[in-house]
Amino acid sequence: MKLIELVKHLHVDLHPIYSNINITGIVEDSSYVLPGNIFVAISGNDQDGHHFIQDSINKGARLIIGEHDQNNLSVPYIRVNDSREALGELLYAFYQDLFKKKKIVGVTGTNGKTTTTYFIKHLLEKHGYKVGIIGTIGSEINGIFQASSNTTPSTSKLYNLFSQSNDDVILMEVSSHGLVQKRMHKIPFDFALFTNLQKDHLDYHETMDNYFQAKSILFTKLRANGISIVQGDTPWGKKLLKNLAIENKKTIRVGRNLKSTFRVCLDNFSEREFTIKENDKFVPIASPLPGNHNIENLSMAIATVQQFGVPINAVNNYLKDFKGVPGRFEQYILPNNIRVVIDYAHTSESIDSCLRTVARLTTSGNTFSIFGFTGKRDKKKRRFMLEKALLWSKKVYLTTDELHGVSINELKKETTNIVDSLFSNESIVIDMDRTIAFKKALKNAQAGDCIVLMGMGHESYPTTFYYPVKSDNELVNYFNTKLTQV
Repeated sequence: MKLIELVKHLHVDLHPIYSNINITGIVEDSSYVLPGNIFVAISGNDQDGHHFIQDSINKGARLIIGEHDQNNLSVPYIRVNDSREALGELLYAFYQDLFKKKKIVGVTGTNGKTTTTYFIKHLLEKHGYKVGIIGTIGSEINGIFQASSNTTPSTSKLYNLFSQSNDDVILMEVSSHGLVQKRMHKIPFDFALFTNLQKDHLDYHETMDNYFQAKSILFTKLRANGISIVQGDTPWGKKLLKNLAIENKKTIRVGRNLKSTFRVCLDNFSEREFTIKENDKFVPIASPLPGNHNIENLSMAIATVQQFGVPINAVNNYLKDFKGVPGRFEQYILPNNIRVVIDYAHTSESIDSCLRTVARLTTSGNTFSIFGFTGKRDKKKRRFMLEKALLWSKKVYLTTDELHGVSINELKKETTNIVDSLFSNESIVIDMDRTIAFKKALKNAQAGDCIVLMGMGHESYPTTFYYPVKSDNELVNYFNTKLTQV
């Protein structure tokens, strides 16, 4: 595409001698610059893209866009007020009619995004749709899976994935960071889902209200006929519903509340079975995953797929071969009859939901919980996480989420100081290595007990030198085969 055709979307002047330059792509990471690209310099939290302008020029960038004055560059430079918005505008123009033939579903919330999108994907595919997914575990476009390091990829990566896709529907997990950082700028959503809001990422957003406002940005990105689908049983869900009503947005309220447009009725004796009220009829649904939180996730998914023509009375049949979600309440039964659960729970509320479900599965046994207590994640939520874990566990093993470039002894000292200042409890065991914590839990557990590995889920992690494993699944499998040696 000619440069003049792109730059007009930024409403800036460009010297005529540059008008016919052919642009081959647009990137914001200098590592991916190719000859003929536009490089957009963004000031990030960790690095400032303006420091990599010359590197981009050396790699063949034909135009640089940034927010600061630049002198003596060998290629044209355009200064803008907001590089992130400029990036989105350029990519939208570069790829042109990218979104016309696709339905785009965005799912935001603290917990439940991944499971909800996997439920939606499964149900839509059973109904005949081709479905792509972009989220925490990775992206799957045209049936090809790629691992991902971010819930919401960079703007150029997102547009590149959309451009490759031949799918009918794209499901996106939408993070608060991605929304604030405008990674979805100009992407039009057909459906926007809100699952919940819980204490997390306050190291970034500072307050829950800021966090809520960040999540709410998704609902400003709906097409004119777009639909909001909101879990409305929580205070934050109710607040969002009120805001959407003021804006006269088309909204589906999901939940147990009598005011819900998509009403869910729970069976008090089961965390898998519930009914959905459709008109004057009650349709029974069996969740393939245990826990009330998964009933919420599934009900949100059903409310969504209904809009695609999936009838509620087909859901149970469609779910019969649902294979679960990587790292979300994955269960193992070891040869000695100890149950192991792997779950991504990393907030106080999700830990409570996870362990509450475990308690109902192991009514005659004890629970041993393991999760990371130090590392780069939000420090403000640690106390609440530990309080919930202690409520349901015989012992809680605290480890770390960060082992690269740090001193294990310093981390252990930091953890001990934090715990001692908050709790005096013999049920807390501190060991920075997740593999050693699991081995200790195995020694203490007996038949009928459950060990719960939380916080990492599907993610890989660096261990110390004790055991050759890089994920919770590998850890469980390793000790499953080595169990006689424990």
